[in-house]
Amino acid sequence: MKYHCFLVIILVPFILIDLFGQQGQTPLPEGTSLNGATQDQAWSNYSAAEFENEMKWRPPAGRTITAAGAKLDHDNEPVAWYVLLDDGSIYSFFRSDLQYFGGSLYFSYRGRISNVSSGGLRQLYGDDIYAISFTAVYVSRNDGTTWEIDTLGLSGARPRRLILDSLQNVYLATDAGLFKQGLTENVWNRVTSMTKNLSSVFVDRKNRWLFVGTENEGIFKSSNFGASWQSDSSGAGTSFISSFTDDLAGNIYANAGSRLFRSTGGTAPWVRIDANLLSKTANSFANISGVIGKQSLVASTNFGLYRSTDFGATWVDANRGIQADHAYGLMKLPSGRFIVATDLGLFYQSSANASWTKGYPTDLVQQFTYPMYRDKNGVLYTANSTDILKSTNEGTTWTIDNPGWTFALPSVPGRLYVDENGGQHYYPGQVFQTFSSNIYVKSGGNWVADQSGLTVSAGDVFFGFSSDGTGNLFLFRTSTSNATVARRALAGGAWSADTTGLGGKGVISMTKDLTGNMISGTSGGGIYRRANGTWTRISPPPTVSASNPYLLSVDSTGALFVAFSNDEQPNVFRSRGVYYTKDNGSTWTFAGLDSVGIRQLISSGDSTFALTVGRGVAVLRSTPVAQLDNLTPFLHFGNVTVGQSRDLTASIKNTGTSALTITSITSGHADFVPQQTGGTIGAQQSLAIPVRFTATTQTARLAPLVILSNSPTSPDTVRMLGSGVIASGIEKISGLPTEFSLSQNYPNPFNPSTIIQYGIPAEAVVKLEIFDLLGRQVASLVHEKQIPGFYQVSWHAGDLPTGIYFYHLQAGSFVQTKKLILLK
Repeated sequence: MKYHCFLVIILVPFILIDLFGQQGQTPLPEGTSLNGATQDQAWSNYSAAEFENEMKWRPPAGRTITAAGAKLDHDNEPVAWYVLLDDGSIYSFFRSDLQYFGGSLYFSYRGRISNVSSGGLRQLYGDDIYAISFTAVYVSRNDGTTWEIDTLGLSGARPRRLILDSLQNVYLATDAGLFKQGLTENVWNRVTSMTKNLSSVFVDRKNRWLFVGTENEGIFKSSNFGASWQSDSSGAGTSFISSFTDDLAGNIYANAGSRLFRSTGGTAPWVRIDANLLSKTANSFANISGVIGKQSLVASTNFGLYRSTDFGATWVDANRGIQADHAYGLMKLPSGRFIVATDLGLFYQSSANASWTKGYPTDLVQQFTYPMYRDKNGVLYTANSTDILKSTNEGTTWTIDNPGWTFALPSVPGRLYVDENGGQHYYPGQVFQTFSSNIYVKSGGNWVADQSGLTVSAGDVFFGFSSDGTGNLFLFRTSTSNATVARRALAGGAWSADTTGLGGKGVISMTKDLTGNMISGTSGGGIYRRANGTWTRISPPPTVSASNPYLLSVDSTGALFVAFSNDEQPNVFRSRGVYYTKDNGSTWTFAGLDSVGIRQLISSGDSTFALTVGRGVAVLRSTPVAQLDNLTPFLHFGNVTVGQSRDLTASIKNTGTSALTITSITSGHADFVPQQTGGTIGAQQSLAIPVRFTATTQTARLAPLVILSNSPTSPDTVRMLGSGVIASGIEKISGLPTEFSLSQNYPNPFNPSTIIQYGIPAEAVVKLEIFDLLGRQVASLVHEKQIPGFYQVSWHAGDLPTGIYFYHLQAGSFVQTKKLILLK
């Protein structure tokens, strides 16, 4: 018999920036519409953006989130998440103390689907875990350990979406129509009344309607679960219907052609409700990738989250901090303020722990894909695709600074440069005809051509400007017939070749060291330092000697950081990692970020910030630092009989380059006692901290374990949860077993009490525990040493909701788990 409890997940590629959460030589921590509601719990559609916003978790390097979803409690609040990665890996996350700590979580790896058919995975479902690709349905009945194809009856139909009704009948939308699978069935049965090319399927939470969306024929709905259908496209048209949701008031919402529509009560014609939302963007376009409905609506768009409390009539910004796809420019000011340019606009943060404030535009959304610059007078500069902006008050407000600017900037990072005197320079990406109309300098308040002394060939590629801080401006490019580096006085004048020692190498990156000498990266792995007018080669790391050093930066200690890649452009590849040298290339140290695309390296003090492609901002350092990493951010002791104790271990690691000294480990409640109160951990070493929970009363306890150390993130916190319970009655039955055994509970299904029997042939420590579908312990029935015999235990489910649970017996080396069903 197969029981379905599905987690419905929408495919939405979206990445959240999580800036300045901690420091070290690794990326910052990757740690974010009810469909088929059951009586007490339901699964919720989540976009990857919303998942990462909630959980502040990112997948391992090189992996992306394909789909994400949450399980809701009876108050429709998320209690657990599942995520599906692009390589088929599945993780489950559980936030147990949401209302107390606002975000503690732990996660577990749930397996990986291999040999996935063409098209890649798109959706994921729970209990028996289901995943679908463009060509197949997969199911795992052992928590993701093994997978099998579940396509019996589909006859080659390509799956699109899954949903279930209140009776746990499963509906599958395919390109060949609608299929249905009953609670105890293992075969898909065609719903012969609906054979159109379907893109989505939905059952509202009141179980009034079964909706299907088509590729190009609009919306259809059924009031008798597929026996008959009626067209329901009035007002919405016949655009591609990607998804549905509803709210507690019974309204239905459809995402049609990236536009949002509402049907009042599910019966009225569709009305478009995204006009006010589109007015928030500078170009009046928003790609609406997902909507969640409850008392209010939350729309996930390409510029973040927006919320509506009036059924879509008006929308307000619901982004927490900065929920943008990417950061393109970053600046840390002497005052400690951070400024960042993103897909959503320009933001500032007064300190590393403060919230982000939007500086520009205050009431719209604009994408800023250019670096940020600061002149010697403290004026800030950046640009978007149409305007150059500057700020004279540390990014609090910005003004357009385009006098004489009559042509659009290309929307590619690196096309604008501002020198230390505030001089603005613009260069093209590639020249095919003439040079005179492509390179400009802002002089006397207006833009003028700046090509004196230069010759250009068709196909020349220009990479950037740089200045040495001593009065010289450099332009570097690649060319088959002309100089690769040109230099002129910062004050103006003609350009002259500056290639002595380069040997014809094409320069693709440039920065200056602490003395004003220029350092350049060249195509093919060469790094050169300029001193006294001559470029001298610096040996690159042997492991990346043939790769391109496409980004350079020097920190306040003089350490040179270099990002390497097998390509020359920083926007279309994943790097070979970042290395740094403190002795002019004699030795190199790997700083991290292998296989991660990087847009910029920006040094400020002894920290170097790496702006990655879709992976947030990483902080790199060349100086020794102790860095505590909470490998165990949450300790869940479960249910413990009053008067007894349970021990668990918190593991922490020093990911820094110097010793981590722990000065104190304290508990927030007397029932939790750390068995160690301090210690020293060497670089890249770990420490296990035993903690004992003693249940003194029949009460749930929540408390922090606070760790003080010399880490920059100190104090660090491990969350702890434990509950005291009254011991269940255990009855020993006459007779001696010859083997370990665990019987099926009876009655089953039950309401609200059931009996569990087991036998042990030898003395052993016995643990009998109850878990829910998410692996959370909901009851501890036995935890003691027992003599040989047959035993039976009565379990009263109390206030637990209807659902499938598991009872798990461990006696010595014997371990067995069985399923039981609570049906109220």
